[in-house]
Amino acid sequence: MANNKSRTRKLDPNKTIDLCQIGFRLDEASTKVIVARAKRMGVSRHEVAREYIRQLLSEPEDRTEINRCVATMQKTIKELRIDFALAIEAILASAGKVDAKQAHAWVIENLRGTES
Repeated sequence: MANNKSRTRKLDPNKTIDLCQIGFRLDEASTKVIVARAKRMGVSRHEVAREYIRQLLSEPEDRTEINRCVATMQKTIKELRIDFALAIEAILASAGKVDAKQAHAWVIENLRGTES
C-alpha cells in the first residue's frame, strides 16, 4: 500500500524555530556578483547570500522607499548637470568670445560626466 503521509509539516506559530533552511535560485547576473564578492571576502557564496538576507531582514521596511527617493534624486541631478552644461555652452557661445565648437569643447573638457 502506498504511503499517503504528507511530506510537508505545518509550523506551529507558538513554537520557536532555531534554524531554518531556505533554498532559492538566482539569475546569472546575481550569481556572478555573489561569487565574485565571496571570492574577494574569502568565504563561500552561501555565506555571502546568507549574510545579505540577514542584513535585509534586519533593516527597516521603508528602505525600499528610501532607495526609490535616492534613485529619483540621482536622475534629477543627472538631468540638472546636462541642463547646466547646455546653459554654459550657450553662454560661452553667445558671449561672442568663442564659437559654438569651442564652447562645446570647453564644456566637454571641463564638465566631464555630463551628457551634452
